Amino acid sequence: MPRRAGDGGRTWSALRTLVDNGDGAAADSCGLVDRRTGRLWIFSVYAPVGVGSASAAPGLSGATFQFKAVTSDDDGVTWSQPVDYTPMVKRPEWAAGSTGVGRGIQMRNGRLVLPRYWADYHEPRTTPAQAAAFVCFSDDQGKTWTMGEQVRVPGGTNECQVVELDDGSLLINMRGMTGNRRKMARSRDAGATWSEPWEDPVLAEPRCQGSLQILTDGLGGDRSRLLFANPASVERKAMTVRVSYDEGRTWPVSRLLHAGPAAYSCLTVLADGTAACLYERGDAKPYEKITFARFNLEWLTDGGDSLAPKPSGP
Repeated sequence: MPRRAGDGGRTWSALRTLVDNGDGAAADSCGLVDRRTGRLWIFSVYAPVGVGSASAAPGLSGATFQFKAVTSDDDGVTWSQPVDYTPMVKRPEWAAGSTGVGRGIQMRNGRLVLPRYWADYHEPRTTPAQAAAFVCFSDDQGKTWTMGEQVRVPGGTNECQVVELDDGSLLINMRGMTGNRRKMARSRDAGATWSEPWEDPVLAEPRCQGSLQILTDGLGGDRSRLLFANPASVERKAMTVRVSYDEGRTWPVSRLLHAGPAAYSCLTVLADGTAACLYERGDAKPYEKITFARFNLEWLTDGGDSLAPKPSGP
């Protein structure tokens, strides 16, 4: 159920229902923009009534999770009917899993990249037995999708986000199934395979979704700036945005958005170069409201950094 804003998020339209799965669910959506065609994508998990992560059966149809997408070619004014991509983005032996959650990306070469994970459960299906993050990618504007290899992290990972670095490699940032630090890996073949993963010692987490976003790169901008947002705690609280100037190796700058309970988030960069974070928060629980916070680099760095003026003329 999205809203539209034509003024950088200052005012919003009423909520609209894009898909109706009856008494079942359409959840954990992940947005994606094809800059070459202008097409907007929203991928979601579709589950029949009574089927959830702990009760989904293996398979591509029936009492299991399916993966469908709606698209818009007019900037979100109208949307297509859902198209089922399950056979392209899920193996038949898998039961549950999700997309994102958050956003996918388009690489500089035009490849569309959809972050994914799968998860299966032991009987009585209350604890994940296996879970792994990976990406699906398309080189034909979304007509077909290919599954890349999974990131092999001891203990498993699930929700993930990905960015393209200056050298064309991909960096994936993952929610772990064990511990309280974010897991990372790099791909030098556009998502087909991944490096040995590592745990980031700075990025604390309560095992909750996080968001990753390029603010500026070192190609067209004055320097690389990578943003990360999550509840920076072992509890779901303290929504924090961080800045890295070395493509995720270190995170020297952080700014608190909300000290109280907080959970999922999604970062974006607006047309004027400011950033924004859509996130869950509350006073007693993390899920009382959804907030859209706009901020510039000066605020984020407490005056320590600002965007260089764009050169004018030829």
